[in-house]
Amino acid sequence: MKSIKLTTAALALFSLVSSVNAQTAEDYAAVAEFLPAEKLTSIQGNEAKYAEYVYLNRHGYYLSDFGEKDISIYPDLSQITSLYPSLPTINQEMVENNTLNLMGYNFPIKQNEYLYYRIDSSNKLLVILPQSLSLKNLNSE
Repeated sequence: MKSIKLTTAALALFSLVSSVNAQTAEDYAAVAEFLPAEKLTSIQGNEAKYAEYVYLNRHGYYLSDFGEKDISIYPDLSQITSLYPSLPTINQEMVENNTLNLMGYNFPIKQNEYLYYRIDSSNKLLVILPQSLSLKNLNSE
């Protein structure tokens, strides 16, 4: 019985370390830089929760090309403000290269709802995944 408990604990630890290691040190630094201090303090020591924030920050969005469809019903990305004046205006390249730091901008990320924003004068949208779907994706990697 003791060996079953040890095996289960080892597998749980391996799973946690695997999901944490899937992100880079740069990804962790990006979250630490922009996550509000009280939230950062609340997740210290909880590596699984920290890994979730890191994953959401870098993988919680994608670029979608809507071709000829009218996307004028969606808000323009310029309506999203940064939390810090030193951050650049979000552009298509940041989204394509997965270098957008969601935590640095005022996105109203929803638990179960997609968000869509028009990018510049293109027919492309920044799509922000629901938090629940992003976490499901993290757990399936």
